[in-house]
Amino acid sequence: ALRTYILRTKKSLDAIDSGKIMKRDKEALEAKLQDTQLWLEKGSSKAGKEDFEAKLKEIESSMNAVMLHINRSSTDFWEQQVSLTEGEKTIKDGGFFLECGINILDLLDDED
Repeated sequence: ALRTYILRTKKSLDAIDSGKIMKRDKEALEAKLQDTQLWLEKGSSKAGKEDFEAKLKEIESSMNAVMLHINRSSTDFWEQQVSLTEGEKTIKDGGFFLECGINILDLLDDED
């Protein structure tokens, strides 16, 4: 299970856009994965179930910290504001545009 989790974590880490993850966070997680891989190859023969579970929790914790940082840093889609061109106004200001940038006149069917 630990080997599988290491492989899945490596794939997930590679799939993350480099612009969304800090270099030091990625390097720290990669180091943790490499240390755990070495531990599996050399020192795990005498390890008990608790040791394997502890190593798994270490990696999970590191990956969760990275994902939390990524999710916090990205702007929520619903909070994004669209900039309107000059002369256009939102409904709130007496115009015809929603905050998301959609012109409500385009939504009305004018099939006479």
